[in-house]
Amino acid sequence: MPLTALLKQISRKEVVDSEASFKARCSLVCGDLAIHGKLLAQQVKTFSDLAFACGTPQAPPSEEDFNQFCDKILGSGASVGDAAKLRRLHFESSAYVTASLKAQVMGETSEAPKKLPVAEKTARVANQRQRLKGKRSWSRHTVSLTLWHIKWKLTMLGGKEKSKVLTLHESTVTLAPVADQLTASHATSLEIQWCLQRRGLAYDMNQIISWETHESWVSYLMQHLTREAPPNYASVGINQILKADSELFLLIAKEITQVRADSTGKMPVDEAMQKLRHDPRVVMRLLPLPKGQSSSAAPVDETEPSRGRKRQRERTGWGSSSSCEDG
Repeated sequence: MPLTALLKQISRKEVVDSEASFKARCSLVCGDLAIHGKLLAQQVKTFSDLAFACGTPQAPPSEEDFNQFCDKILGSGASVGDAAKLRRLHFESSAYVTASLKAQVMGETSEAPKKLPVAEKTARVANQRQRLKGKRSWSRHTVSLTLWHIKWKLTMLGGKEKSKVLTLHESTVTLAPVADQLTASHATSLEIQWCLQRRGLAYDMNQIISWETHESWVSYLMQHLTREAPPNYASVGINQILKADSELFLLIAKEITQVRADSTGKMPVDEAMQKLRHDPRVVMRLLPLPKGQSSSAAPVDETEPSRGRKRQRERTGWGSSSSCEDG
């Protein structure tokens, strides 16, 4: 399976399946979490759960059925206001599920990646920080959630819309927003390590690769940068570890068939990384190169052997008169 196709399968919970988004919406509609707590007591945790708890999005419940549902959730004698709030939540849940199913059937109309809901992202970051208690330097590895919330609120309040471009998707011309171009400094080995660690946090947050597995791979790459090279060989450079990293993920893309973690929490990408990190095709990228030779050196011209050998001697000094005299 192509790497781009695999990357599109990266697990991102939609609004209908996000417990954090459902909780945030209940708090906003009801003013508190009292009704949310009563829904949780009945194992109703998401919008999709509520949409099918009484009727279906295509077959709304009758007035009698919904009154019985209210009595079961809120208890008999609930106020009209609480019943109205529950009815609104049920209606919104059905609308979310209908829109989500329609998007799945119609397919994606844009190549831009889906954004993680605000509440879901906040919950995942909090969960990640609780699990990775030994990691203290969060400021350089994560984007400020405060700024992220401000940007989201400005957009909801009618902020300036992103510029859009015409794109061709499934033989149809569509108008899609221009994707954000995010760049990070990566001139030094320390900045490279930070970039890789930020990637590891993203994979861990989306349950693709565990932080422990990814951090072990990053440490393995960094060790090669500081390892002393044999005589007449150059130390491993940044370009080499990046090529090894790319090679590993290309092998993973060929090995696995799905990116999402299964119901037991088993992550196929995590297991593939542990299996393929010592593959010869990856390890060869991390071998020290002879001094004066780089991985990007121009190949010898095989169509003209004499001229090719002459150019090779001029670059390396091998076979020249001066080198023979020195020997």
